[in-house]
Amino acid sequence: MEGEWSDECIEKLINFYESHSILYDTRMADYRNKDKKRALENELAEILNKSGNYLTCCIYAGLVCRILAGGYSMVSRVSVNFVL
Repeated sequence: MEGEWSDECIEKLINFYESHSILYDTRMADYRNKDKKRALENELAEILNKSGNYLTCCIYAGLVCRILAGGYSMVSRVSVNFVL
């Protein structure tokens, strides 16, 4: 199910963000490069087996930030219930 965030997905998400600092580090020259960020978001969606639209909604809804900040434990499952 697209809205499910398994422990494996969360781990992949964290590893991806750690490897791609332009997604979060405002000091990076490419931080404001929307094309590069969109390409990375699409790559991440493919890795996580989620649609690009769904992942973009999660990013802008702040779900990804809460996961990365430790707001969700690796033991519990996260489910987002909204229709794209």
